[in-house]
Amino acid sequence: MMLLDVGCDGMIGVNTLSHWFWQSSSNYTVIAQQSDVDLVANVQKVWNNLLQTGQLWALLIGVGVGWWIRSVLP
Repeated sequence: MMLLDVGCDGMIGVNTLSHWFWQSSSNYTVIAQQSDVDLVANVQKVWNNLLQTGQLWALLIGVGVGWWIRSVLP
């Protein structure tokens, strides 16, 4: 005899607990919030940090070595 896990809406094979959490979380309305984010300034700050700390060179060397290893291996 095989036992089946039946969800809240009668779906067979659905975990009842996770189905209940999904159903209960989908009943809420999400209201959008306004935020003052300057995306260009954030990108500039990250780019300047990459240049100042030398992480850009590490990234480029890592991409180059990875590309070389990928071309060597079958």
